[in-house]
Amino acid sequence: MTELIIKNDIEKKKMDGLLLFLKSWDIEAEIKPAKKTAKDKRIAEFKQALKETREMAENIAAGKDDYETMDEFLKRL
Repeated sequence: MTELIIKNDIEKKKMDGLLLFLKSWDIEAEIKPAKKTAKDKRIAEFKQALKETREMAENIAAGKDDYETMDEFLKRL
């Protein structure tokens, strides 16, 4: 087996064309998603944390999930 590594992200249309070309030469090919690097994992975790923080802020602002709105908090003071 031989591996072909494409180092740049390419659009789906180009990838489909490349697969079609390879198959036209009777070359079996498949697409495997790239393995995530440690940096990719940290970025994904950071994006998830941002999403959760945004949802929490929206809940706090709306007074959901036992959070007080800012107006309610100020009235208590």
